[in-house]
Amino acid sequence: MNNLKRLSNEFYRIQCMNWIKNVGKGYSSAGKTLENILGKTDDYESLPDFDGIELKTKLDGSEPYVGLISIVPDSEPLLINWLLNNYGWYSRKDNNYKVFYAQIYGDVFTDVGYYYSYKLRVNYKLRKLELLIKNNFTGDINSRISWSFEQLSLRLNKKLSLLALFKVKKFYMQQNKTYYFKYYKMTLFRFKNLTSFLKAIENGYIRMNIKINFYNKEPYYGKLHNKGTTFEIMEDNFKEIFDVINLE
Repeated sequence: MNNLKRLSNEFYRIQCMNWIKNVGKGYSSAGKTLENILGKTDDYESLPDFDGIELKTKLDGSEPYVGLISIVPDSEPLLINWLLNNYGWYSRKDNNYKVFYAQIYGDVFTDVGYYYSYKLRVNYKLRKLELLIKNNFTGDINSRISWSFEQLSLRLNKKLSLLALFKVKKFYMQQNKTYYFKYYKMTLFRFKNLTSFLKAIENGYIRMNIKINFYNKEPYYGKLHNKGTTFEIMEDNFKEIFDVINLE
């Protein structure tokens, strides 16, 4: 509990700072700014951000889903490349390179393009989470891509055992063309277990967001840029996989 109390004290300090100038660029700048305030320098994706606590930020008015964790399939090596080569499509920016984007759920098949639809299936018999790829014309289903229960449990308990969600307001100052953030609410959570996570997938509360494209700037132009197979959940559905922690 000492780490939770330390973070709670840090949050009080951050609140007293009021509006804070952003650090970094893009959609993750609220998170980068928070990490900078807390003194985090190195980013080990498999480990929590602050003294065993994973930090998440949610901007007011932003997309409702919160990214929880990215986990690479462990059924075979280089499956992301296989997915891109076989089911991706050529980019409008440069038709020499393929891209693949999909948001996939566990309660319904989702069409991605014209020919294929996708769904997550929890296979309790084989103890793995499968990505089903269905040919919409033949009905054939490919389940080559999967995540073992063992890997999911290890990564989830290591990364999300404790989580802090910060609600954030954003303000753009025209004079210096800079964004400022105000971190006005923090809620602490404890991860339940793998079973609750899998049930949340089956019920459609958790989705998988896959983003695969290519680097569009030198010196890496054209190289594969895998932005991850990320499990996401709406803030309102946190209760499905987390318990709220009250320090008082």
